[in-house]
Amino acid sequence: MPVGNKDDFKIHNTIAMASYLEKLTQNSDIFNGASNGAIRMTSNGMIGDFSESDFIKEMSSGKVIKHRDPSGLGAVTPEKFEEDTKISPKLNTYAYLSQTWDAFKKKGQSAEAFSVLVGEAVAMAQIEWSCNTAIAGATGAIGATTAMNMGDVTKDITYADFPKIMGAFGDKLGSIKLLCMHSSTYYNLMGTAVAEKLTNIAGATIMSASNPTFGIPVLVTDSPSLTAGAGKNILCLVDGAVTIINSEDTSMSAGVVRGKENLILETQYEMACNIDVKGYGLSTAGVAIISPTTAQLEAKANWKQSSTDVKNTAGVVFVCKT
Repeated sequence: MPVGNKDDFKIHNTIAMASYLEKLTQNSDIFNGASNGAIRMTSNGMIGDFSESDFIKEMSSGKVIKHRDPSGLGAVTPEKFEEDTKISPKLNTYAYLSQTWDAFKKKGQSAEAFSVLVGEAVAMAQIEWSCNTAIAGATGAIGATTAMNMGDVTKDITYADFPKIMGAFGDKLGSIKLLCMHSSTYYNLMGTAVAEKLTNIAGATIMSASNPTFGIPVLVTDSPSLTAGAGKNILCLVDGAVTIINSEDTSMSAGVVRGKENLILETQYEMACNIDVKGYGLSTAGVAIISPTTAQLEAKANWKQSSTDVKNTAGVVFVCKT
C-alpha cells in the first residue's frame, strides 16, 4: 500500500513570506497615513536588546543666540553643551499557527492557498499588535511627565477640555496630529456634539463625517491600553509621537507534522521591533527589562523624559470616566 510523505503536502515558504511582507508593507503605509503621521511603522536593522542614541540637550534661542555689538571688544562666555543618551527597548515576538490538512482539502484549497492565508493573517495581526504596542508605550512614557497628564477619572470629557489639552503645547499647537480614543469615549463625544448642536467646529467637521474635535483626526480603537487604570485614556499625539521599527529580519519555518491521526500544517514566525517614543527614553528601571511586556511598557516608572521642553514630547494623556 503506497504511503504519502511530506513532499505530498508542501507548505510554500516563499509564498507565505512574500504574502506576509506584501500585506505588512501595504497596511503599514495605509496606517501611517491614517494616523496622520503620529504613529509610524517603519523598518531599520538594529542589533542588541536596546537602541541607544546620543543627543545634545535642547537650549533656548535666548541662551544660544546673543546680541553682538559691532564695536564691542569685551570678553564673552561660551554656553555649555550638555549631552544625554536616549534608550529605547526592543520587543521580541512570535506567531505559531497550525491547521489540519484535511480542513483545507474539505474546502478545496491547496497548500499554496494555505501559505498565502498564513502570511496575510500574521501580517494583519502584527499591524494590530504594533498599534496596541505604540499606544501602550505612549501611555506609559507620557505618564512620566506630570504636566502632560490631565483629566478626572470621575468625569466624562467635554468640549471645554479640548483647549486645556491643546494648551499644553503652547505655541506649538500645530504639532498636534492625532487624538486616539476608545470607541465608547468617541461615541459619548458624538452624543455630546448632537446634544449641544455643534455643527461647525474647526471647519464643519460633522459635515466632513468626522467627530467635531477641533479639526484633529481621531483614531478610534479599543486598544487595552486605553482602558488601563480606573477610567479611559485619551491620547493627544504630535507628529512622530511613536514609531514602531521592525528592527530584525523576520524568520519563518513551516512544515507538516506527522504521527497524528490527521496531518497538521504548521508555521512559525519570529519577529523583533523597537519602540521609540518622542521625547522619552527608558529609565534605569526600564533598562533593566529585556523585551518588556505590554504592562511594563504602560508603567510610567520605566520611562523618563529626555526632551527638556514638554512641547517637544509625544503628547498628552487625558483620563476620563467613559
